[in-house]
Amino acid sequence: MIKNCMKRVIAVNIHQTVKVDDELEIKAYYAGHVLGAAMFHVKVGGESAVYTGDYNMTPDRHLGSAWIDKVRPDVLITETTYATTIRDSKRARERDFLKKVHDCVAKGGKVLIPVFALGRAQELCILIDSYWERMNLKVPVYFAAGLQLFPLSPLFVSFERKSRKI
Repeated sequence: MIKNCMKRVIAVNIHQTVKVDDELEIKAYYAGHVLGAAMFHVKVGGESAVYTGDYNMTPDRHLGSAWIDKVRPDVLITETTYATTIRDSKRARERDFLKKVHDCVAKGGKVLIPVFALGRAQELCILIDSYWERMNLKVPVYFAAGLQLFPLSPLFVSFERKSRKI
C-alpha cells in the first residue's frame, strides 16, 4: 500500500509552481527552519492559503532565512511554538552561552550540550568553532552522531558555512 502511495508522490522544488488543474495551484517556498523545510502557497479559484510548519525569518550560520513572495492569503496555517515568547536577542543568548562554556572549560570542566532540534547541532558546532578560533582556545570539541563520537572537524565547519548559501 505504501509503495503504491509513493508512486504518486511528486517532488517539488523550492519556488516551483505546480498546477494541479484549472483551479488548484501550489507553490513551494523556503522556510528557513531546518534543512529541507518548506512552506506552501495554495490557490484554489480566487482564494488562497499559506501552509507551513515552523519557519525562521532570521538567517542562522548554516541556513538562510525564510522567503516568500508578497502574498495576501485568506488563511495562514503555521506552527506557533514560540509565538508568545519574548526572548533576549540571539546575540545576547549566544554571548551568555559561550561565556558559560568558556568559564567551565577554563576551570578544567567538561560541557555536555544535548541538542534535540534538527540542525541545531550544526549551528552550535559553527558557533563554538568560531569562538574557539577567535579566543585561540586549544580545548578539543567533540560531537556525537548516533552512538559514535567525532572530533569537530574544520572540514565539517567549512562545509556547513558554505552550504548555507541558498
